[in-house]
Amino acid sequence: MKSDLRDKPEIFIPATPDYYATWVHAYVQSGGHVDDFRNGLPSDAQGMLYATEDFKLGGEQGSASRSIIVPEGVVHTGPIGHNTLYLFEGPRAVNAHSISAWATPEFAAFADLLEPDFKKIVRKDVQVAMESDDEGHWEEESLDSEARINNTLTFYGQIAVKLGLEIPDL
Repeated sequence: MKSDLRDKPEIFIPATPDYYATWVHAYVQSGGHVDDFRNGLPSDAQGMLYATEDFKLGGEQGSASRSIIVPEGVVHTGPIGHNTLYLFEGPRAVNAHSISAWATPEFAAFADLLEPDFKKIVRKDVQVAMESDDEGHWEEESLDSEARINNTLTFYGQIAVKLGLEIPDL
């Protein structure tokens, strides 16, 4: 079956975390629910596309399927298959198993709109990130890497005021 994902790839551009965060923001503001909160970089958004014009899907399955952010006014046709669409019209998601938000600066601007559980995760991650042994070494069993610590602390600093959290002394 014909598909613009295969036949006209130039009408899609790689979606940045900002594109997805903007969609999540609109989704949450319209009453949508974020049900998956993650720490670290939005690796799940890697490979996500942004449609720049009307497009046709071919019912892609498995590894051939893609996640596509669809701006208002852009029309999609054809069978969805395993593709996931994040439609700004509504906004709504089609074929999404969950709606994710990450502890990254892209989501900091509207962290106060997210569920209370997200605030708890941020508090917990920062607490873990701030813990070290008596000699000042990070507890590696509770942290993926120093990058996770830096990412968490950067995010925390950006939203601490919005969440009403105290900034710990370093």
